[in-house]
Amino acid sequence: MSIDRTRRITFEEAADLYNESRPGYPEELVEDVIRLSGLGPDARLLEVGCGPGNATIPFARRGYRLFGIELGERLAQYAREHCRAYPNTTIIC
Repeated sequence: MSIDRTRRITFEEAADLYNESRPGYPEELVEDVIRLSGLGPDARLLEVGCGPGNATIPFARRGYRLFGIELGERLAQYAREHCRAYPNTTIIC
């Protein structure tokens, strides 16, 4: 089976619209993830496909160390901007 890679940067093509319109995640969901996964206060998180950082921010705000990977340069830039206040967060493209 081959992987169709033609759509791998679909969101990058609409990065500005995606950044403006994609809602964040409810705090209850973030708390459930933390509780169910057993994340300790010193946990380090890897986020693959972080987009503009919508899921990254709630975890960064709680003090977790995050490393985000985003294929789209514009989306990665948005994530960097949104996470600027969180020095334990690194976003790469």
